[in-house]
Amino acid sequence: MLFNADKCIILGCGYVGKHFLSSHPSCFFTQRTDIKDSNKGVKFDLLNKDTWENLKDCDFVLWTFALSNPNLTIDLVSDFYNLYCKNKKVIILSSTSAYQLSDENLQIDEDFPLQIEDQRYIKEEHLRKMGALILHLSGIIGPNRYPKKWYIEKRVKFGKNILNYIHVNDIVYFIEKIFTNFTFCERFNLTSGDFKTHIDIANSLGIQNCFEFLDTTKGSKFIKNKKLVHYLKEENYKFLKYPEDCEVNL
Repeated sequence: MLFNADKCIILGCGYVGKHFLSSHPSCFFTQRTDIKDSNKGVKFDLLNKDTWENLKDCDFVLWTFALSNPNLTIDLVSDFYNLYCKNKKVIILSSTSAYQLSDENLQIDEDFPLQIEDQRYIKEEHLRKMGALILHLSGIIGPNRYPKKWYIEKRVKFGKNILNYIHVNDIVYFIEKIFTNFTFCERFNLTSGDFKTHIDIANSLGIQNCFEFLDTTKGSKFIKNKKLVHYLKEENYKFLKYPEDCEVNL
C-alpha cells in the first residue's frame, strides 16, 4: 500500500513530527492540549483514555513520543494498541541508545541486545511483538539542532567518541518509504553511516578546546544502517553529511 498522508496520524508532534508534518501537511497530528485553528489537530493524551476517542480513523500511525513515563504501563499501552493501532501500519520512533553496550566502539546492528532493564525499551519491544515497527534513530540533527552549538556550549565531554547522526530531512524521507514498504514486528536502525569523531568535526568547524577528555571514549559505538538500506533497496541513497551538506550556522 502506497503511503497516503490523508490517512496518517502523527502521535506527538515534536521535532521530527513537525518536520514530517511540514512535508506532509494533510496528516493529522496530536497534542495533549486543546488545538485551535486547525482541522488536522487532535487533542490526545495516552494517559487520558477519554481522549483516545478523538483520534481519526487512519491507516498509518507515526508514534513520535517516548514511552519513558512510568505511568505509561505495559497494560495501558497494550490496551491503546489493541484499541487503535491493531492492524495499522505503526512506526514507533526510538533511539539507538536502546542497545546494551559491553565495550567501546562496537558495531551495532539490529540483532544487538537491548537494554532490558529500561522500561521505555521494554514497552517498545512489547509493542513491536504486537505488530509495531521500531525505528531506532541515531542523533537527530537539523535546523536548530546542529552539533556546532553543542561544541560551543561544551556539552560533549569525550572528543574521540563517534558521532552517529541522522539529518531530519533523511528521517522524513525514510519514514515515508518504510510506510510504503511496511513489515509488521520489524526493527530498523536509521543513521547516516558517516562515522566521524566529535573532535574531527569540531576541528573542521574551527572550534578548539571544547572537550573535557581528548584521548578516551565513553559509550562510543558504530551504528550500522545496512539492514534498512538493503531492505528498501536504497544502497545508493546519499545521506546528508555533517558539516559538509548542512548550514552549520543554524
